[in-house]
Amino acid sequence: MKRLLFIPLIIFMIGHFSCDSTVESEEDLDAPEVPTGLQIIAGESGDGEIKLSWLENDDNDLDEYLIYRSENGDVANEYEKITETEETEYLDVGLEYDITYYYRISAIDRDDNESEKSGPVSIAPINISVPQAPDSVKVYGHNYPGFSPYIEIMWKSNSETDFSHYNIYKSTGALFLANSNTFLANTTSTIFQDDSVEVGERWYYKITAVDKGDEEETDVDVVSDIVLPTPVLTSPAHNDMLESLHPTFEWDIVSGSMEYKTVILDGPDGNIVWEGISTENSIELSDDDLLGQRSYFWKVYTYSIANAGYNSVSELWKFTTP
Repeated sequence: MKRLLFIPLIIFMIGHFSCDSTVESEEDLDAPEVPTGLQIIAGESGDGEIKLSWLENDDNDLDEYLIYRSENGDVANEYEKITETEETEYLDVGLEYDITYYYRISAIDRDDNESEKSGPVSIAPINISVPQAPDSVKVYGHNYPGFSPYIEIMWKSNSETDFSHYNIYKSTGALFLANSNTFLANTTSTIFQDDSVEVGERWYYKITAVDKGDEEETDVDVVSDIVLPTPVLTSPAHNDMLESLHPTFEWDIVSGSMEYKTVILDGPDGNIVWEGISTENSIELSDDDLLGQRSYFWKVYTYSIANAGYNSVSELWKFTTP
């Protein structure tokens, strides 16, 4: 009985593996149908963008569509695959305005069989809109020890897909045109440092965005700042011996400064013991923060713009408490 049971089992297993082997060896070699209906949607194209659409394939094993583009005419070996998509439309962005772009698409199934390419469509992008004016433009003057004075300008990046660069214009007056006479520089960055500034002079700037078709909106807001002189300390004098633990600190007026910050340190590079803000060129220390018979250091920062970093800073002077 055992033999009779064993032999059919062997036969069954051989037959089973044989069937599986036959199924696994079957391979799909049929490519999908060539996609049809490829067209350019003119109403959704422009400003360096081309919108393509096509009809959906009926193949049951369709995986996705391959999109090919040529920048050198409808020549077979000039087409390069630029993307793959499961959708029946595609927006090509960041295009140049002096190039005619040609497109063909193909379909590919889950076994990587690719159809022939569709017929071509072509168009040269058109420039419709000027870029938006750069947003959140900020300007800050800086006069730091050990560095040449400079003005720093920063802004948010533009989102246009045909964006090319930014132009920076500069003047000594608020009413000026953004043209070749006031042009300072161009950049693709969103931060710029102007080193050609004079201390005590207010400088005005305009930042514009330029697209790949050289379109530019020059009617933009003006921003300005000034590089402030270094504040000159007057009292208490350097290495002075105080008569009180509540001194009044004084310095020369810095024209253009909105406010001053006085800082007292427990050493040349030490910790801050006290700091105070004033709009005048003096401030009194009324808190009991100083200890007797100790040496302290003080300096003054200037601010030309509220809620911004400091513009300039004085020398560091020393004083001793009684």
